[in-house]
Amino acid sequence: MSSSSVVIRMAVETANGTEELEFKGKDVISASLVDEVNPPSLELPISEVEFQFYSTDPRFSLFSIGEFEHAFTQGQKVSVHGVFDGEETHLGDYYLEDWSTPREYIYKFRCVDIIGVLDKITYDGGFWTSLTAAQTVLSSILSEHNISFALGSSLSGKRVKGWIKPGTVREAIHQVAFAIGATVTSTPTDGLIFTSVTLPINDAPSELTILRQQKLNRQNVNRLQQTTSIELISHEYTKQPDTKVEIIYDAFLAPGDYKVVFEKPYYDISVEGVGFIAINLATEYGDSLVTEGGDELVIDGGYVFGSNYLYLTVAAPGGQVIVSGYPWVDSMRSHLHTEPNIVAGKNAIKIDTATLVSLDNAETLLSKLRDYHRQRFVQEATVIKKKETNGSSYGTQTYGSFKYEYSGQENAALHVLETGDCITVETIDNRKIKGVIEMMETDLTGGMITKLMVRGIEVN
Repeated sequence: MSSSSVVIRMAVETANGTEELEFKGKDVISASLVDEVNPPSLELPISEVEFQFYSTDPRFSLFSIGEFEHAFTQGQKVSVHGVFDGEETHLGDYYLEDWSTPREYIYKFRCVDIIGVLDKITYDGGFWTSLTAAQTVLSSILSEHNISFALGSSLSGKRVKGWIKPGTVREAIHQVAFAIGATVTSTPTDGLIFTSVTLPINDAPSELTILRQQKLNRQNVNRLQQTTSIELISHEYTKQPDTKVEIIYDAFLAPGDYKVVFEKPYYDISVEGVGFIAINLATEYGDSLVTEGGDELVIDGGYVFGSNYLYLTVAAPGGQVIVSGYPWVDSMRSHLHTEPNIVAGKNAIKIDTATLVSLDNAETLLSKLRDYHRQRFVQEATVIKKKETNGSSYGTQTYGSFKYEYSGQENAALHVLETGDCITVETIDNRKIKGVIEMMETDLTGGMITKLMVRGIEVN
């Protein structure tokens, strides 16, 4: 029979050096892992692991005697491993988000993947007036945080243009992923992978089939409501001759260092008042911009005719600072798909905040969204992630009012299942659903029982 378990490791920095911690066996009371993806990147889900363990070690205490307090409140890295038939598999690295003690000697940790970490890192915004390689745009967002990423081969030539407003790094990569038609997954070692959206409706190949005898006696099939229309708004940023100068920032500043973040893209930026500019503003081609007072302006090479921020250092005694510029005009256009023979407006979708959607990619993205929303079967199934392939080990199972048994039939090894995989599931009424795994919830201490959510289409 197949066996499985979980091992959790942490390298905790203490006053006496690095302490290697390991939790396994009976000390791990419970552990669950929830992985999620959204194929067309309509959102960018955060995957989580939650576990409880028993320890009488006072260093785990939440109170003043707890030696691990500093590390546990600074995003401690947690490495999760699954053990299948004695063979250890690295399931992923996660970062401590919540740390609590529900009762004495019991500690509960909730950790997030690298996407969750990026949701806490600020991003000052970006602006590209001409089509720029997605690889370049992602590098400008992620490189300073030492986050590795890889683009699938079919995405290597993708280019984007437009504006990403200030926010978080997670929000920024969400904008890029949607604009290039990519699904984002986190790697086990803190990286990101961008792959083309897998659409079973467009004959995406199935990687494996989950047979009926491989599922536990818990499943549900849902048929989603039809989408009546999808409206996607594209954005073209242009200079208009009648545009009036705007005051970007106007304040009396005491001595010190300041950072001014712009809420929309500007060009011909000028700065008046006290202080000097710690970084200059320039075009992406290196052409310098000069203020009325002769101060040279230079910005990050990825931005054009003005940055999303500037730094000011104000000397004593301080004074008034005014930053002004001309805004780029966002010329928006609607791209609409309406499903035939359906009552209009009953289930309409509108996307207008994807600001890297331009006239260059809007129609392609609209087609992908149309096809994704035509995949209206959602199959929920519960399986055991295991390496064993002998079907007879499952014995006779009951579904509804009948029983069946597959003796000796080869089953797919389910321990390799991952979110984003395109699979086929044998379901009720002798039907099959081919779809993409969008969610997996695995009980790491309960025999690797895993709940799947698969979205796709009916196949023969």
